[in-house]
Amino acid sequence: MINKGYLSSIILITILIGCIFISGCTQQTPKKEGEKHEAGFYTYENPQYGISIKYPDTWHKQEELLPNTVVVFAIESGQLKIFNGSLSIAVADVGSMSMEAFKDSHIENISLLYTDINISYVNSTTLAGSSAYKLICTYEQGVYTIKQMETWTIKNNRLYFLAYIIYEQYYDNYIDTIEQMINSFKII
Repeated sequence: MINKGYLSSIILITILIGCIFISGCTQQTPKKEGEKHEAGFYTYENPQYGISIKYPDTWHKQEELLPNTVVVFAIESGQLKIFNGSLSIAVADVGSMSMEAFKDSHIENISLLYTDINISYVNSTTLAGSSAYKLICTYEQGVYTIKQMETWTIKNNRLYFLAYIIYEQYYDNYIDTIEQMINSFKII
């Protein structure tokens, strides 16, 4: 059985990576040759983790920043190349842990990490055709309020965790694109 604290640490690292992108401390990698391009989107595929997702061709991607963080797509805005948000994808083996057990452990851990967290939404949804959970919360990071939407599922003893992290005032500007990305996410 996987240690729940270890798994939560993996997910918290993914969240922190998103915060790093928000802070503007990032490097970008060029798009890989062979990525498919269609109507303003590239298709990112990672056979090692068995995932694919479409992402805007104006966004930047960074792969494997830390263990289990497969890829981060950063939103770039303006000529100053300031990154104000991201969508991160983490994949981790969870053994026989149920989605309900992960949800409870995860909520407990993020509540300890962010003492000022406000979880405004937790409900079931679907991700890649599987039962999933969605969580929306806000918390303070320095002088900024961060809004975060997480969507996750467990399939074949693997957790697939997507986290949209952005300054609260920009959340609505990108939510349609984020939802389009999440809806394109596939476990292959």
